[in-house]
Amino acid sequence: MLKARPQGSGELSPLVAQAFHAQVQSRVTQALCDEPALQDRTYHLTLLFTVGPDRRIEGLRVHAQGRPALEAPVHARLDGLPIGMTAPTDLPQPLTLQLSGRDERVRQECAP
Repeated sequence: MLKARPQGSGELSPLVAQAFHAQVQSRVTQALCDEPALQDRTYHLTLLFTVGPDRRIEGLRVHAQGRPALEAPVHARLDGLPIGMTAPTDLPQPLTLQLSGRDERVRQECAP
């Protein structure tokens, strides 16, 4: 689940926002699929970050519920990750992304 903080002009097209959020979620999930520390798929992560003008994750903060040892490898994997899309100018940032290794979407993205 990806949420933007409630700031900004409110003129962001829902379709543009949806496409951007889908791209961010997909890129982050794909990047985490190969992280050895997450292979057991029992994690619950909350990520707070912005997508900078260079289309990369910036200012990343990671919280791994009940498993703080996961925070450093997740941060190393995602900090500076290219997203492949420019954030819409009206998009409120930072973004919050919550991921669970048990989520069906994560399982599908990480399937061999």
